[in-house]
Amino acid sequence: MLERIVAAGIGLTAILVAVMVVVVVGVGCAAFAIVVALMPFMGLAGAAAVTAALFLVFPLMAIVMARQMVRPQKRKPREAAKSGDQAIVDALAILAEERPGMAMAAAIIFGAGSAIMRERK
Repeated sequence: MLERIVAAGIGLTAILVAVMVVVVVGVGCAAFAIVVALMPFMGLAGAAAVTAALFLVFPLMAIVMARQMVRPQKRKPREAAKSGDQAIVDALAILAEERPGMAMAAAIIFGAGSAIMRERK
């Protein structure tokens, strides 16, 4: 039984390696074809630079587009605040999860406002 599992694992690994080799060779051949096609117009260095840019820009664009398509998870609503100070703390906690820098600025502003209000009393 164990021999079959090991053999299947080695077989699957060999298939994955073979597929990776085919993909790498295919991409290399495509890149070479693009360089050869562009060489008469811009020379070897220019054609190689344009081809490298193409092979870097398109995957990066695909990654950016894929990340934008992912929807954020819905968050559970928080309980109602008990007092004014607790409401500010809860609002800052929600803000800190999404935008930490803005939460820090808001905390400084609310803290300064609270200190000024306490001094007046």
